[in-house]
Amino acid sequence: MGIIVGIHAYRVSADHEAEAYRESLKRNPLPDGRRQGTVKWFDPKKGFGFIAQDSGDDLFVHQSEIQQDGFRFLNENERVEFEVGYGKKGPVALKVLRLDPQPPKEYYEAELVQEVISKAS
Repeated sequence: MGIIVGIHAYRVSADHEAEAYRESLKRNPLPDGRRQGTVKWFDPKKGFGFIAQDSGDDLFVHQSEIQQDGFRFLNENERVEFEVGYGKKGPVALKVLRLDPQPPKEYYEAELVQEVISKAS
């Protein structure tokens, strides 16, 4: 006989996708507390990327877990602090804090400007 330790809610609609994602992950945080790592890559258009932990495997990070106001993004090689939880495909970064926040790198700025221009046309 086994014990079920966590069940993640199925995302029912695109409107509630980010909220359901956040809530399902927060139910199962790991007990080790906060950790640090370096951003491997982050795609602001898709809203996700990966963080290399200082000790441990790489973690998926969703933009909804980045703790900052306004447009949420992470720069490549940026140092971050986070908690670790479980997602559908394994460990994920939760409550991500940027340790030395910098403006978006040129790549992000150019991509965002193009997106704003195309939406305005």
